[in-house]
Amino acid sequence: MKTKKIQFLITPSRYAYYANRTYDIQADKADEFVSKKYAVYAEAKLAEDFPYRDVLMNAGLQSAEAVRAFGDLTEIKGIGKAATERINEYLEA
Repeated sequence: MKTKKIQFLITPSRYAYYANRTYDIQADKADEFVSKKYAVYAEAKLAEDFPYRDVLMNAGLQSAEAVRAFGDLTEIKGIGKAATERINEYLEA
C-alpha cells in the first residue's frame, strides 16, 4: 500500500486527524483530502533560509504550501505583522 505524507490545515469531521499535524496515510485518501482543501502535501520542508522557519515548523507548518494556506500568520506566537510581511515577500520571490 502506497502512502503519502500530508499536513492537515483543518480537522475533517468523522476522522481522527487534527489540524496542523502531519500524517502518512493511504495515497488515494491523501489525494482526496488535498483535493477537498483539508490538507496539503507535506513532502517538501521549508528551506533553511525561510524567514522564521523554526517558529513556523514548531507551529506545524512544514512546507511553503502549508504556510500559504494557513491564513493569518499573526495567530502564531512569535509571528507579528513585520514577520508576516517578510514571509510573504519570501514566498513571492
